[in-house]
Amino acid sequence: MKNIKFIFVALLICFFSGKIKAQTDSAKKDTTTVTISKEKLRMARLYFSPALGFTINGDRMGGGSLSYILSNNWGFNVSYRGHTKVAKELPSDYQTGFTLGGDGRPVDYLHAASLRLSREIPTSSRNIRFALESGISIVEYQMCSFFTSTSGSWLSSNYGCTRIDKVSVGLSLRAKAEILFGRNVGMELASIANINPFQSYVGGEIAFNFGMLRRKTVQ
Repeated sequence: MKNIKFIFVALLICFFSGKIKAQTDSAKKDTTTVTISKEKLRMARLYFSPALGFTINGDRMGGGSLSYILSNNWGFNVSYRGHTKVAKELPSDYQTGFTLGGDGRPVDYLHAASLRLSREIPTSSRNIRFALESGISIVEYQMCSFFTSTSGSWLSSNYGCTRIDKVSVGLSLRAKAEILFGRNVGMELASIANINPFQSYVGGEIAFNFGMLRRKTVQ
């Protein structure tokens, strides 16, 4: 009888020891999982980028963006780009009149505020990386609507212009190569496109990055 009691007590001890060990291991795994998740989700880069560029038609483009990137190389940025182009509806017989600079032709203005998802692609060099970005844009198009001018002076144009504002949604795309000069300063060479109902464009730009571009430890 004593032997049976001893065996029974020993089995109970083994059962509860195993259960406690399993719970401890499970807690360790959960803690490890949470730690890994936090590591993946922590901020790795935060920087501001003023940019200047041209479309393939030679039209000027400029603006800036703010980028937030996680340690898993995914992130997002918010950006603004302003784009000027010779007026789409410029009359064939338009005369500029007297001008002090430029060709005197009126331009249309396109303003795009974009929210893009970003995927950075690291390389074997800690100072060079690539990225692909895509997202939506709120596009404002300020179009020049022409009317015949009656001034008749050689100093002025034979047409006048009033601005018509239109707003719509577009698709913003960007691909870049980034060169880091240090932890807080870098440069980007990028191709950029905006597809919208008013004036779609494709172009290239150069941007300079300022902020937290790389942590002290290599990611």
